[in-house]
Amino acid sequence: MNRSIAEAFPPGEYIRDELEARGWTQGDLADILGRTEPQLSDLINGKRTVTLTTAKELAAAFGTSAQVWLNLETTFQLWRDQTEQTAVERRAQLYALAPVKDMIKRGWIEASSDLDILEKQILDFLGIDKVDASPDLLGAAARTSTAGTTLSPAQIAWLVRARQLARAVDARPYSAAGLPPLVVNLRSLMGHAEEIRRVPGVLAEAGIRFVLVEHLPRTRIDGGTVWLDGEMPVLAVSTRYDKIDAFWFTVMHELGHISQDGEAERLPRLDVDLIAGPGQERSSHELAEATADGFATECLVPQDELDEFIQRVGPLYSHRDIRGFAARMKVHPGIAVGLIHHSQHNWEQFNGFLVKIRHLLAPSAMTDGWGQTVRLGRD
Repeated sequence: MNRSIAEAFPPGEYIRDELEARGWTQGDLADILGRTEPQLSDLINGKRTVTLTTAKELAAAFGTSAQVWLNLETTFQLWRDQTEQTAVERRAQLYALAPVKDMIKRGWIEASSDLDILEKQILDFLGIDKVDASPDLLGAAARTSTAGTTLSPAQIAWLVRARQLARAVDARPYSAAGLPPLVVNLRSLMGHAEEIRRVPGVLAEAGIRFVLVEHLPRTRIDGGTVWLDGEMPVLAVSTRYDKIDAFWFTVMHELGHISQDGEAERLPRLDVDLIAGPGQERSSHELAEATADGFATECLVPQDELDEFIQRVGPLYSHRDIRGFAARMKVHPGIAVGLIHHSQHNWEQFNGFLVKIRHLLAPSAMTDGWGQTVRLGRD
């Protein structure tokens, strides 16, 4: 049977005991052993190991066997190795549970060389009590837009952070009956980029908490939804693509998820690679994702209107054509361009209409990232 060593002390501790018992100083023992005081001090303080020669000398000085000192050294080294191995295993568990370095960098937890402190911070952040507990708060049932994909620790951490932030956002009580007028109100903001700053407030009036959270490296997160206490919906976006078309499509796609979720099934959802780019093709494998895509498109520009414009004018569009179509649809030209891009997989034309919007949104939203951290307690 293998037994672990509960605790062991370096031989230096026993040397101190022998010196005290005899009333010797370290200088006295150094003279007896024929060593310098710095050499003996290193031995006592564990900076030097007890070799066979040293064991024989200590045995002669203290009237013991050399084996005693060799055994003390071996036991201490085995205990230290065991302790170091345990620390490595614990760190590995923590890094498998959460993106520790990224969380420290973002200010979600504080750096600490004390494993107990680091572990407690991570467990508190995730809202679990032990390392081997499932962080599936967001549940084992949490869904991604990529069918069959399990959430990574970093993706879970992003959703957890979104949920934490949302608890600090004020919003009216939510009712699904408020969704149709909400869509109308949001559409009234789509004509001008500057109106994006009003989106968080309009959503809050409809009972939906909005948060802006920078995505973590390698997560490819565009947006997600979670529910607080099963009653309060949260719409989170990352603005991974800081463009007006990507923002509005993501918001409306997430709103589509919220509109689908009945009281019996309000699962956290994470949308990864929601926004396709050059060389990519957005495909929805789940009915819920395809439905949310359709909801988003219809809210931005009805599909039949878009198809008719593309067939009538494309592929030789002009700036005047784009502006005229966008004005008729009462949306910003960048939204029209984004839909044309995704419909035609032509990523080259009219990119000048795809204006940046994060700088407009962040001041009016609960925002975490881009050098800004919101200090919160445990979720």
